[in-house]
Amino acid sequence: MADGFAALTVVVVMARHARTARMSIVFEQLSLQRGVQTVLSNLNLHIGRGEWVGLIGSNGSGKSTLLSALAGLLPIASGRILVDGHPAGTLAARRLLGKAIDPAQLPLGLTGQQLLELVAEARQVGLSVPQDTMALAESFRLTPALTKLIATYSLGMKQKLGILAGLIDAPPYWLLDESLNGLDPPSAFVLKQYLQAAQARGISTLLATHSLDLAERHFSRVLILADGQMLADWTSDHLAQLRAHPEQSVEAALVAACMSNPVPA
Repeated sequence: MADGFAALTVVVVMARHARTARMSIVFEQLSLQRGVQTVLSNLNLHIGRGEWVGLIGSNGSGKSTLLSALAGLLPIASGRILVDGHPAGTLAARRLLGKAIDPAQLPLGLTGQQLLELVAEARQVGLSVPQDTMALAESFRLTPALTKLIATYSLGMKQKLGILAGLIDAPPYWLLDESLNGLDPPSAFVLKQYLQAAQARGISTLLATHSLDLAERHFSRVLILADGQMLADWTSDHLAQLRAHPEQSVEAALVAACMSNPVPA
């Protein structure tokens, strides 16, 4: 009887572990190279559903590389990335990701509406743009410009359109690379509120940014990168402890960590 209960316990634990692995992003001993240079080194990371993760680091620290590798856009030298159990770069993994389009990569010969319709069709959500996307466009005050060529857009307008296109159909994981750059203050506020609401629905966002003030109120987790290595992984509990002491801001703590902590060998 005892042996049977023990065996059942093992099965339950294994099932829970398997379910957790299927509902998360996993980096296992990930390394990437650009030529002879190592740009990510032996990265181990687990990101579950409903996390808002800030990727913090100086230029060249590996933030954008990490997001591109996760999106399946870069070859992996060693290790692996799994998205709900699917290897990064596979169709199954890509369907679970929403990556904001870099403004520099937008097709200038299309209108904003045409781009959104193409992305909606590619993601198999139909020929029309989802209502949630159009509502966000209205909140961004971009709706009147959707009938115009992207070539006529300002940087901020292109940034908004890239976000709209990347997040169509609300997949469970969102990848944003400096997506607040160029946004006017009202649109930046709208995006923060939108990402916060998404987190409450169980959607995870990985946001690479130099805006440390986001950690003060929004991030549930902060990953600090330096020279392609993980310098620190601040959990929600650690952030809560920092926020509980008004005499020291989270932003100041982040700056201190980036400047004082040595990069792991």
